[in-house]
Order: sequence, then C-alpha cells, then structure tokens
Amino acid sequence: VMEGVISGTQYAEPFTAQQQALKERYLAKYGPPFVADTIGQSTSWEMLFEAIELAGTWETQALVNTLRTTEFDTISGKAHYGGKEFYGIDNAPLYPLWIGTAKGGKIVHLDAIETGANYPPPSVLQD
Repeated sequence: VMEGVISGTQYAEPFTAQQQALKERYLAKYGPPFVADTIGQSTSWEMLFEAIELAGTWETQALVNTLRTTEFDTISGKAHYGGKEFYGIDNAPLYPLWIGTAKGGKIVHLDAIETGANYPPPSVLQD
C-alpha cells in the first residue's frame, strides 16, 4: 500500500454500523481477510431486492420502472439508478463514492461524494 495515495475505489474503516455488521458476518462465514468491495456489491443487490419487493412482481417492465424511479437506503447510503448522461441509459447504480487514503499501511476512510443530478460532473461528459 502506497502511503498517502488517495483513491475512490475502496471502502475503508471506519465503517458505518451497517457495514461493520456485514464485515463481521463475512468474517464469521469466510474468515479473513475481509474483501471491502463486498460492500459495493451488496449495495446493488440491496437495490434489486428492494425493487422486487416494491414492484411486487418479476415482470421486467415493472421492475425496470421501479429501479429507475426509486431512491434506495442501502449499506452504502442513498442510492438510485441513473447515468443516462454518461452511459446513454439509466441503468447504472449510483451511490456515494467512498474516498480513502493509505495511512500506516492501511486504507483509511476520508469522505464520501454523493451521487446525484450532477454526477458524473459535466466536465466528464465533454469531448
């Protein structure tokens, strides 16, 4: 781990209570090391499972409509589907981007950037 590197690609301690509970369940079942990306993967699954419950069906269009119009409370924070401006279709799960740094040989959480109407930033969308 390179000391002082700042990255937006990893969840890091301190975790929220919900994330810590997931870590403990993971370690109890699989043992160390904890793969922190499990949190990001869990976020997408949470969104899908909640959408199935809200839609009340597995029917594709009802499920798609629910996914595209619902804000979800997830292990990563508030999340929704979007990204049309960047990807051409609103099928990307958007949730807070965690920012961490390497400190003392460990990844440490610094902050989270909320995703919303201005994400991705317009400058990224320009040619």
